[in-house]
Amino acid sequence: MTDEPRPKGPFAPMEMLDEVQRQALEAALRITSELGSLGGGLADASWLRDFTGARGDVGPEDPAPIDVGRLRSDVARAADTFADLLRAVLDVGFDAVDELARRPGHRPVGTSRPGERAGVVCSVRNGTDAASGLRAHVPQLASVDGVVLEAPVTVTPERFDLQAHEKVELSVTVELPADAPPGRYHGLLLVSGLPDGAHPVTIEVAAPEPAR
Repeated sequence: MTDEPRPKGPFAPMEMLDEVQRQALEAALRITSELGSLGGGLADASWLRDFTGARGDVGPEDPAPIDVGRLRSDVARAADTFADLLRAVLDVGFDAVDELARRPGHRPVGTSRPGERAGVVCSVRNGTDAASGLRAHVPQLASVDGVVLEAPVTVTPERFDLQAHEKVELSVTVELPADAPPGRYHGLLLVSGLPDGAHPVTIEVAAPEPAR
């Protein structure tokens, strides 16, 4: 059984860059091979005319010496220019990702009426090390005015293990009492064992239906 290829997302076009790098390496090897095979034919290589030194002691019939240093620096400069251009283009994309990463994440909101059940789902991702015996809980839900929502809160699964970089979906369920005051109540889903395992949770208690 073969493993499915891992999705590359926005990095999928990098495969094109792999092909460009392969072609560039083949071109460099071919250039090296052809330069090494020139031997005594350097004087007949008209394309090297622009890379000859300007020495005053060389006669009109004498072949001008090749300025290898200039030839080497021109080729190296062209390669560096390509690399700098590639980095500059990719930096634009990574700067955009960095800006998005600094924005507040999506806050899950569960809405229900008093006497009903409200729920949200939170995604928790582990870090670089495997962790076992993790426990998730929501200590408290409160409004911005300091009103605490007195309601049982359960998290499923409550205990779990995570491998490195593994993600788990946790369901937060709130049993709203019949006399729950309408409004928005905010809290944090905490995961013991994960230092950065704090995820915002919002429960909105809708106004009860008017009596008929």
